[in-house]
Amino acid sequence: MPNRLNIPRPIVGILGGLGPAAGVRFAALLTEQTDATHDQAHLNFLFSSFACTPDRSAYLCRLAKSAVSPDADDPYPYLLHGAHALLRAGARLLVIPCNTAHAFYPALCRDLPVPILHIVQENAAFLQANGIRSVGVLATRGTVASKSYQTTLAALGIRCILPNPAAQIQVDKLIAAAKAGVFPSRNALAALCVPLWQKGAQTVLLACTELSLGASLPGTLDTMRPLALRTILAAGKPVKNDAWRKTFLHTVPFCAEGTDGSKEISEIHSQERNPISW
Repeated sequence: MPNRLNIPRPIVGILGGLGPAAGVRFAALLTEQTDATHDQAHLNFLFSSFACTPDRSAYLCRLAKSAVSPDADDPYPYLLHGAHALLRAGARLLVIPCNTAHAFYPALCRDLPVPILHIVQENAAFLQANGIRSVGVLATRGTVASKSYQTTLAALGIRCILPNPAAQIQVDKLIAAAKAGVFPSRNALAALCVPLWQKGAQTVLLACTELSLGASLPGTLDTMRPLALRTILAAGKPVKNDAWRKTFLHTVPFCAEGTDGSKEISEIHSQERNPISW
C-alpha cells in the first residue's frame, strides 16, 4: 500500500442534518450534476449530519423577539461542532445546504479557517446573471427575520416578494410536514406561488431546502441547485450540460390579480425547461 494517497483537493465538507433529508438530497445533487464517466472523476466530499442541531428558525425568531419561539436554544455551537468535525476529517471547503443556517455565516467565517460557500449569495448571483429582476421567496420565518434574501437581492437591484402572513403559515406547515417525511406536492407549492407570480415575481425561490424535496414546479428555483453547481466548480470538476437546464424551471407568465392562477399553472405544467447561463 502506498504511503501517500493521490486525493485531489479540495475535499468538500457538507454540513448536513439541517434537515437530514435535505442534506442527503444535496449530496445526491453533487453526484448527479457532475460530468463524470467513472468513479474517480467525481468530486470528493465528506458529509456530517448532526440532526441534533437546535431549530435555526426558532432561534432567529427568538432573537427577533417573536412570541413563536421564546425559549429556543442556540444552534451555533452545534453548527461549529459539525464544521470542526469536517475539518478534522480533511475538508477544506465547506457548504451548508440550509438557507436559515446562513444567518450564522459571518460567525462561522470568523471562527473557521476555510472558505464557506454561501447559498443566498450563489442564488442571488444566479438570478442576476439570468436577468431576473423580481423574485418571490418562500422561506422559514427565521430566514425572513434575518433579512438575508431581502438584503442580498436588493443590493443587486432584484425585487423580493414575500408571502403574506396567512400564506407564511402555510409555508410553515409545508416545511414541518417535509421534516416529518411528507414532501410538498406540486399543487401545494403552486397555491403559494400563484399570489407571488400575480405580484410580478418572475420566479419563486424555494428558499428552504425542505421545500425542494417534493415535486418540481416550473416557475420556481430550487436553491440547492445553484449551490450544488458552484460547489462542483469550486472543487475543480465540470458540470453536466443539462445541469443548467434542470436547475432553472422556466419563468411564468403574469397572473392577473383576481384570478386563481389555474390557467397559468396549466401552461407552465406543459412548458419545456430551458437552459440558461450563469
